[in-house]
Amino acid sequence: MSTWLVIASSTNAFVYDISKPTLPKTGKPHYQLLKELAHPESRSKASELVSDGPGHYKSSGSGKGAFLAHADPHKNELNSFAKEVAHHLESERTKNSYKQLVICAAPHFHGLLDQSLSKQTGLLVKKHIQKDYVPLSKEQLHEVIEKIYHEPL
Repeated sequence: MSTWLVIASSTNAFVYDISKPTLPKTGKPHYQLLKELAHPESRSKASELVSDGPGHYKSSGSGKGAFLAHADPHKNELNSFAKEVAHHLESERTKNSYKQLVICAAPHFHGLLDQSLSKQTGLLVKKHIQKDYVPLSKEQLHEVIEKIYHEPL
């Protein structure tokens, strides 16, 4: 049964296949990076995400003011990336590429990703881990993946 591990933050997502058997000589898990998604816009300043400043208006008399934006550009980018990751997982689910998912993400992004998953894909999530493992070094990340691999789903 194919199990995929998604390690995500607001700017990067890594999809691993962790369903392979352990390596014979070392006993360590054999896993494979399948996809890397990046969304550098999530790091951008708000001023870089909007095309121009707010509009201005003048009222009767000497009053004037500026229109306020209805949405936070950073929230829009986070939602956009969560939907991109969810779309990839949905697309692969329809191809029967995996049977189970483990999702590790920073708490806020984890919630956005959870909301973006289709009901069918959401049912395949067997474990939720609300931690941001993206900034870890390769060695530390390998240790985390090994630990997740050996934990029961």
